[in-house]
Amino acid sequence: MCLPLGCLKFSVQFQAWIILIVGVSSLIGTIVINVDQRQYLDYLDEFTNSKPSDGILIALYIFSSILILFGICGIIGGWKRIGTLLFCFNIGNFLLALAFLGLAILGFSLGQSAHWIDIFSDEQCFQSEYFTGSATLNNVYAEAEAVFCKTIYQNAPGCQCYYTGSMTDNTSQSVQFYSNSNADLPIRIQQCQQYNDYKSDYDEEAEYLKSIEEQFSCSGWCLPYQIYIFSDVNAGTPKDNCYGAITGFAKDICIYIGAVAVSVCFIMILCITCVLCLCFHPTKKQEGNFYSRMAHYD
Repeated sequence: MCLPLGCLKFSVQFQAWIILIVGVSSLIGTIVINVDQRQYLDYLDEFTNSKPSDGILIALYIFSSILILFGICGIIGGWKRIGTLLFCFNIGNFLLALAFLGLAILGFSLGQSAHWIDIFSDEQCFQSEYFTGSATLNNVYAEAEAVFCKTIYQNAPGCQCYYTGSMTDNTSQSVQFYSNSNADLPIRIQQCQQYNDYKSDYDEEAEYLKSIEEQFSCSGWCLPYQIYIFSDVNAGTPKDNCYGAITGFAKDICIYIGAVAVSVCFIMILCITCVLCLCFHPTKKQEGNFYSRMAHYD
């Protein structure tokens, strides 16, 4: 054999420990998502055609449990060299290799597909079949933009804001009613009295868009806006509209997932090879008999 028995046992157990740790981490992460990030899952259900959150959580729980089970089989099987457990561990490695190979193909296909541009283009934002809440979010932005830092809103005074940024031709269209000295004035639409009077139905959307603006440095949903509306108007200049920023990020993530999946698939193949070597590695007694027979022929 290419490796001593001790090295093979260590390699198999080391790989199994990694799988076990990944499984436990995945389980903990799923629980955290279910508890702390439930509002975003509910929001995803509300603004998509299907209700994917429960399915995603169930799939993550099952995947985590399977990893933990296979990891335990590999640790005990590699330590005690129990054929049944090593067989189960290798079945798991084989299935994971196939799964990550499929994930790699899917990730690269989505990330480099020209069809992606057609599906998630800015033109599709207004009537997206994949994200039914897109039009709603665009309307929320449009109504908020009409109030925030504007002189007049529905024949009444708009919401004066506290703005300390530089005035350009672009920002002057968005910031019309402001003060650069009164820090008590609103810096986001949620602090405006008009929002409290008329926009209470948009509380979830406002919180969601606030986090999106902060994370992706964007403003406006289908159309780009020159100032941040739901986070902090003084945070700088937005880089993109939020729909384009999110879909672009998702495309990059698909390519990244594909690259990681290829690497993991290669590691799984190494795991399979090590387990097979361990299963068929001769014991010291078998090695002695083999060399005795060779000496007899000499």
